[in-house]
Amino acid sequence: MDAKHWQIRLLNFQGEIMPGKIPTQVGEKRFDSQNQAKEHYLKIARSYQTGETLKVEDKKEVVELMKASAPERHQNAQVKNIKTYKGKFGKKCLQASMDGVHYSPLSIVASVRHCATPALIHHGLV
Repeated sequence: MDAKHWQIRLLNFQGEIMPGKIPTQVGEKRFDSQNQAKEHYLKIARSYQTGETLKVEDKKEVVELMKASAPERHQNAQVKNIKTYKGKFGKKCLQASMDGVHYSPLSIVASVRHCATPALIHHGLV
């Protein structure tokens, strides 16, 4: 790939150069980039069979992601279970239950993006 083509990929819609990596923090855990954070949580989801409930350690990490990405919604929430399910296009996804009966899907990508927002604001990109 030539230098001109590469530069186009690094420009935003205003023609400003965007940072290659956006540091992301989820609770006390720091990631060098959003992609690294996303892959970490997707790895957790992929390590379980469809319909399986997450183990305590993995559940704690996902709950921390939920709380960091939407503190106003999840800060005092008591998550009873998190389990995997087959989402669109056969992708393995996560869903959480506050009561152990009703489940709501979690978006790992959106949650990680919300955790990266402070870094984006710092770079003047939001």
